[in-house]
Amino acid sequence: MLHQINSPICLSALKKILQFQRQVLLFACTPTISLPLIQAELQAFFGIEIGDWLWGRLHIRKQNGSIAKTSFCKGIEQLNQYIKTNLGKERSIVFAFDYDVRFDRSYSNSRFKFRYKNLGQDARSALKILCTSLYTELLDSGFPPFIHSLPEKFNRDHFIDSFWKANQSNLRVCPLCDGPRSDRIATKIYDDADHFFPKKDYPFFAVHPSNLVPICLSCNRSFKGDRDPIDSVATEPLVNTFHPYGNPAINHINIDIKSDPSTKDILVIKITEKSGQSSRRVKSFNRLLKLEDRWSGRLNDTIVPAIEDKIRTMGKRLRRRKPSRDEEDLKEELQGFLTDYLDDESLQ
Repeated sequence: MLHQINSPICLSALKKILQFQRQVLLFACTPTISLPLIQAELQAFFGIEIGDWLWGRLHIRKQNGSIAKTSFCKGIEQLNQYIKTNLGKERSIVFAFDYDVRFDRSYSNSRFKFRYKNLGQDARSALKILCTSLYTELLDSGFPPFIHSLPEKFNRDHFIDSFWKANQSNLRVCPLCDGPRSDRIATKIYDDADHFFPKKDYPFFAVHPSNLVPICLSCNRSFKGDRDPIDSVATEPLVNTFHPYGNPAINHINIDIKSDPSTKDILVIKITEKSGQSSRRVKSFNRLLKLEDRWSGRLNDTIVPAIEDKIRTMGKRLRRRKPSRDEEDLKEELQGFLTDYLDDESLQ
């Protein structure tokens, strides 16, 4: 959302998983399938390989030995039950999915509005269970190669690793807050895979390649969470929203450092459009991540003290070298300090 980022290397795999999500919706929206679900019908619709794999995803053995339906199974059955009692609604559901998942072609389209919001409450409830389970259950355990064509099972950790491989040369910070990247142990990076549009409100995007962004734990768990980045879905939702892949804030904002009017010792950061004005998208940006307050805190608690320490060290070094110093000496030392500062990643 803040920085310009590259799509993950696994982009084609995520697109195939999104196509698979559409197949699952088509199956669940078929009025003639049996309830409870039958393995032979899954095989007939998806083919034997995928059908058998899906059959194994419908039930789980609990610790007490009993068998329970997964959320994935419940979502299919609940959506199908809705279709059986509301024949013809399957067309509006599939149309809404096909329309909404193309949001990443409409960042500058002021007329774009999400169609999921117009579906009935029962349909939205069933879709939420089904679509989010593709992330919480299927991606968590891993999609097999015959879904995405990669050589091995694909899960959340593979996505995060793929993202950072695609951005290793241009991004060394959290793409949302500019803070430190999360820790890595061996091949595992301890980021959260954020749903930029929260999956509880936009379940169609649970595994959408333009909706998954690895971010630091602080951003996801303490600030953004499942907050909606859109301030109003009714009026120009995308053009008034920054987006990490398609419309990053860094291309449009100024970040200004000012003195707090209540005290001369405290600095505050303000975010505005490059025009110098505030806007809906800047306000939503700050509402979502509270960056003005967070960056002001970092500035006063970490950056300013680090700069002051460097200046004190510079002064001691200069006094030892040249007890009688002139303006040119000071300029030389300050230039050296600025060079050191720009080379120090912890201060950048």
